[in-house]
Amino acid sequence: MKKIIFFAVLVMCLPLAPLNAQAADDAGDMAVGAWTVNPRYVTFGAYKGFSLVWRVLEVKDNDMDFGGIKTAFLLLDDLLRDSNGNVEIKTFDPKNNYFPASEIKNWLNDGENGFLAVLGAYQADILDTTYSADNASRKWPSRAPSGASKVYMLSVGESNNGKYFASDADRSASRRWWLRSPGYGKDIATSVQSFGGVAGNGPYVYGDSGVRPALKISLSPSSVFAAVPVSYVLAVNVNDGSNPIPGAKVSLVPYSERNAEIFSDSVGKARFANVTPGEYTVTLSKPGYETESQNVTVPGTPVISLTIDPTALPAKVKFGKYDGVPINWDVLDVVDGKALLFAEPLFQSNFDIGAGSGVWKNSSLRALLNNSDTGGFLQAANFTADEAAAIDASASAAGDSVFLLSINEAHCYLPDANMRRFDAKEWLTRTPIGNEDVQYINVDGEYGGGIPAYYTGILCWVRPAMWVDLNALSFDLATGSLVIKSY
Repeated sequence: MKKIIFFAVLVMCLPLAPLNAQAADDAGDMAVGAWTVNPRYVTFGAYKGFSLVWRVLEVKDNDMDFGGIKTAFLLLDDLLRDSNGNVEIKTFDPKNNYFPASEIKNWLNDGENGFLAVLGAYQADILDTTYSADNASRKWPSRAPSGASKVYMLSVGESNNGKYFASDADRSASRRWWLRSPGYGKDIATSVQSFGGVAGNGPYVYGDSGVRPALKISLSPSSVFAAVPVSYVLAVNVNDGSNPIPGAKVSLVPYSERNAEIFSDSVGKARFANVTPGEYTVTLSKPGYETESQNVTVPGTPVISLTIDPTALPAKVKFGKYDGVPINWDVLDVVDGKALLFAEPLFQSNFDIGAGSGVWKNSSLRALLNNSDTGGFLQAANFTADEAAAIDASASAAGDSVFLLSINEAHCYLPDANMRRFDAKEWLTRTPIGNEDVQYINVDGEYGGGIPAYYTGILCWVRPAMWVDLNALSFDLATGSLVIKSY
């Protein structure tokens, strides 16, 4: 029987602590707020209701770029997320890759409606930083342009700096994130891929990626950062004894932040930020496994372990048929007795063969997937009447019995590119770009940009999704199928 092993380590998330299990013994000294050593993480500011945890890349005691004061170079530890905890994806710029004049740079530094606005009282001690050209060895002549701002993004050279990141895994996040360096052409930017590799020739600037803001702060005696309060990070590792387990979700109760999640199959790590001392319950869950919980004391319990065992509903099931062949589905989530199923690529199609609309509700593909007449996806040859009745449209954010994942759902439920990749097939999402284009996932499992809804040159694969009511279904171990319950 396969087991998941869960380890959690409590570490200080403070401007003065070394990152180790003994940090809790120094809490009294650390409460003063003096940056006497280079810490690994610090928590300040909030975005969309959640605390921001920053990774300290470097501390300079005598930074001559700022008159000899003490400074710290910070990078957001996770990608920016929306109020639902999903990665917030941003466009670099509609036209070019010149970061100093880009749309994303302006948004990062907008103190009223952009990212800088959420840093509130900390803004005064965030330094106006001049970032020079990227002097690291490059395979093409264009380097990161010089410029100045309070908030910016790393360059290719900085992201490849061994002092900042020990490996690809150390750089990785739950999806691809922008760098400020240009790619080969003026409409191409650079990025760090979800597994942590630096993509020198990355996505188009009008595409979408995650964002990890970088900034430098003053650590002068009068700096507001000298008084950042004591807090803790609960670092989580989940594996099966050797390999990380993607998709496992970890909750901490009581807790004011969002739940953590094991986002990457190349890293297998998650963390809770800004945890105050107290008693908590840690719960680990994943579709297809029994949920298990364990109590933990912050900061008293340095390491805990937890295993969860498979349930009667595994991560992959068969349900219905297509062209007479049982359909294989991934179980992406189980909530309140309902399971979210996501199919393997079944057929190739345009998004809309009528007016070429990129809007899901207007598309011919939506009509086809929800049609129960002969030729429709829900026809009797594919799903019996009882099977069709077990499909629950009310649980779908799209409001349909059968739908395509949105781009955010794809990255939430399939947080690593390897989870989104399927046999070199690019597949459609339901997220539009404007009125006539729709977003898709490319053969590498990354965001592929937009494709015209009626595009005859390349047909994308269709991967239907649906919510099913488990009160009406049971899992048949012999066939690996969801079948109608017999009462």
